[in-house]
Amino acid sequence: MNRSTQWTRGALVLAPITLAFLAIGCGSQEQASTSGSASTAHEAVAASSSGPGATSLTPGAGQAVAEPEKIAAITNDSVPPDVAASVVDTLVTPGTIIEVTAQGSPDVEEVLLADGIGKPQRFAYDQAADLWRASYRVPVRFPGDRLGLAVTAKNSLHRWRRVWVFLGVQQEVAKDSVQVEEK
Repeated sequence: MNRSTQWTRGALVLAPITLAFLAIGCGSQEQASTSGSASTAHEAVAASSSGPGATSLTPGAGQAVAEPEKIAAITNDSVPPDVAASVVDTLVTPGTIIEVTAQGSPDVEEVLLADGIGKPQRFAYDQAADLWRASYRVPVRFPGDRLGLAVTAKNSLHRWRRVWVFLGVQQEVAKDSVQVEEK
């Protein structure tokens, strides 16, 4: 074996080990900086809550309690929309068209239906019924006996929530394959 081949093999063996040590080293530095920033944030909360009218625990406890109006509240923008989806009958046959309905929270701006086979389709909003509606054709050549439909609701801030509707696919027996015996 020549010397350049030995160096190449040695480098190939050491490269993954070196990368692993670098990754471990970077992770520990990130963890240290995260814990450092967490203690700084904790001190900032303690400092902001020590103003007039604020209550705090003993300094040895390491926690501070801010006034109720200073606690960060969950805003409407930070919560994804809510959605519930349904179909009239969960047992379907290939080739039939079914209607999927969805009821969403007031912040829903778009609802999509996806089956994982074709491209997603949009629901239409029925203002009179306060429902989202979509028609879906069960694939003619669906190989399984259970079909999952994903219903995804999105709001204006691109937050989303997905629910699933599962359908049982009943394969029809071909009329030609059934033979009736007459006497």
